[in-house]
Amino acid sequence: MNITPSKKQILMAAGLAVPFIASRATKGVIGKGYRAFTDREPPKNPASPSTEWKDALTWSILTGAAGGLARLVMRRALAHSSVLTDGYDMEQKKAALEQEDE
Repeated sequence: MNITPSKKQILMAAGLAVPFIASRATKGVIGKGYRAFTDREPPKNPASPSTEWKDALTWSILTGAAGGLARLVMRRALAHSSVLTDGYDMEQKKAALEQEDE
């Protein structure tokens, strides 16, 4: 039994992991900016009744927009590589990798 991942599996995992990691890293940067601007910690749970609406909305908008932008930037950067990501050319990349494996 071969448990070594194929090139296709590695590239698919990278295509999923890289945008996620970029999004999480962005959230950390946004947290530092939030602390510097408000002199408070960002809300751990914006949905909590103990979190004020303005803090919940501000934090959700900032992290949502920044995380989405980070994922978009990484997906666009990966679109020009052999890494498989969601997008219009994923089937073409899969076919090319399958031809390499043959």
